[in-house]
Amino acid sequence: LRQGAQAARPGRISVSVRSLSAPGRELGAELGGPDGRPAPPPWPLVLRVPQDVAQAWSLVETVNRAAPSPAQAVALDALSRRMGLPEKRIWLTRRLQRHHRGDTDADEPVEPQLAFVECDRDADQLQQLRRQRIEKVGLAAPDITGEFEVRFRDESSVGSAVVRELMDVLAKQAFLPPAHRLLISYDHGVNFLPDPAAAFLNPCWQGDFDLLGRLLGLALWHQVTLDLPLHPYVCELLLEAGASDAEAETAMDVDDPPAQDAGRDAERLRSIDPELYKHKVQWLLANDIEHLGFDLPF
Repeated sequence: LRQGAQAARPGRISVSVRSLSAPGRELGAELGGPDGRPAPPPWPLVLRVPQDVAQAWSLVETVNRAAPSPAQAVALDALSRRMGLPEKRIWLTRRLQRHHRGDTDADEPVEPQLAFVECDRDADQLQQLRRQRIEKVGLAAPDITGEFEVRFRDESSVGSAVVRELMDVLAKQAFLPPAHRLLISYDHGVNFLPDPAAAFLNPCWQGDFDLLGRLLGLALWHQVTLDLPLHPYVCELLLEAGASDAEAETAMDVDDPPAQDAGRDAERLRSIDPELYKHKVQWLLANDIEHLGFDLPF
């Protein structure tokens, strides 16, 4: 609509009407439909909408669950290889949420569970967690995938920031201290592994490791990065423990000679504890142990 600035007489309005094509019509006209009419634009519009590889994986996986096919399995593998770290975090969160909430048959949405915990900053954090485990509240509640509310004693702050702060406090004060005999580091705090002496020096070691697993699961659920640097070997063991039976059988079928397996274990030990490998394992591998006079069972 334009006002006629050059109108012959004042007060007259000149109106010009122009038809604008709908978005994507020009692109559809170039493609052309089977009957000659403009075809809709392809989806997704790569130039206008950012690609969401995690969302694409979810869509293909949903179709594959309904009607599995080898082509869709190949597509899922290709999409997973294209994911970066931020997309993998989104992908993992979506899978966790669908596993715990998405496959319900209820006609109405299920009310999420509420887990509440009150933390005392000045008290022993590990003892507070053990008390929660006995009472089955807080981090030890039956379901921590719903609303998780945290409140520090004598403080009024609530919300997601307080939840993240609690996770950091628990990681640093409940599980990392060497005196608790749960985790140990061989590289001056860069990586941590389960303490091999935990079963002998910590009478509550099983329950404490259960609480550690719950803390890791809660961090994954809320997409929180914990200041708890577990060694990559620990993460590898956790992923292998969650592998399917078919994957486990495939791994067992691989031709892996014992010598090659022992060499891989020795290299892995050297990456975990260089001092132990240097002063014990390396000497045993380089010398004839029969001269020691020990009747070794291996």
